[in-house]
Amino acid sequence: MMGTCIISFDCEGKWGLMDNLNSYHDVHFTSENINKAYKGILDALQEKNFAATFAFVGAFTMNGDYVREEWLPRLLNSEPHQSWLKNFLNRENVSNDSSWFCPELISLVRSYENNRHEICSHGFTHLPWDTKNIEALLLEIDGILEWYRIHSVSSNTFIFPRNIIQNKELLAKFEILAYRNKASYKSSIPGLKRLKQLFDEFNLNIKSSPVVTNLQTPLPIPGEIFLNWRSGIRRIIPINVTIRRFESVLDHAIENNGVVNLWSHPHNFISGDRQHELFHSCLDVLNKKVKSGDMQTLTQEEYVKKNYSESF
Repeated sequence: MMGTCIISFDCEGKWGLMDNLNSYHDVHFTSENINKAYKGILDALQEKNFAATFAFVGAFTMNGDYVREEWLPRLLNSEPHQSWLKNFLNRENVSNDSSWFCPELISLVRSYENNRHEICSHGFTHLPWDTKNIEALLLEIDGILEWYRIHSVSSNTFIFPRNIIQNKELLAKFEILAYRNKASYKSSIPGLKRLKQLFDEFNLNIKSSPVVTNLQTPLPIPGEIFLNWRSGIRRIIPINVTIRRFESVLDHAIENNGVVNLWSHPHNFISGDRQHELFHSCLDVLNKKVKSGDMQTLTQEEYVKKNYSESF
């Protein structure tokens, strides 16, 4: 039997933190630190010859002047975007902070020629897709299509902003066949979801996901395994526990032909304590199982093509 591991990143910078920005992000989320985080991740993947899926927020990786001149007037005519972009307007206009726009990251990912990294979309402004304003989502899609054109992106997978999976029927408008599914934490009690996620980091019997057999379009790609972000209270989780947990879920995937999608945010490597060390250690574990022939690594797009190419 063989397991499958997908590695994916939500590439959003400050756009993903739009409603939670504070002085820490203003000081530390600089273009230099953002590029350094991505380079560290890419170097680690290159060392093992692993490919990953990098899902970018479109505006984050477009030219800043172009976004301000061509897109901001359109976005500010959308009520959901007016609210969503409030922190961007307050901070970016005052400081002219270049870290809001890092188009060079696309070229950086593509510069690692030995790998087959996938570049796909994570929305245009990272506006969550649970809005009831469909016109706002159609505007997001227009922005994604423009981003596709500018960067010659052709992927057919998607990662929803905030992993809030809503309005899936709109994905067909930009030819999306599959999206990364969210973790199955279900609770209506405020705070309990995060507490459950924290306790789950100590669960060494976590299971991989099966390959989906009930075909549907768009197709959900497993997305259960979040690489512990070693910030705040999450720093109390020992690195060796996270590694053992990851190895355990890989073993389950091997035994059951299962799928593991290990995902993170590159900006977590700026604020997370020993985050690069943790990532390297997890890749070491995965590499041993790949070399033994028990695991394969695929991008999200490769996963869809390998398992469902005849069905779409």
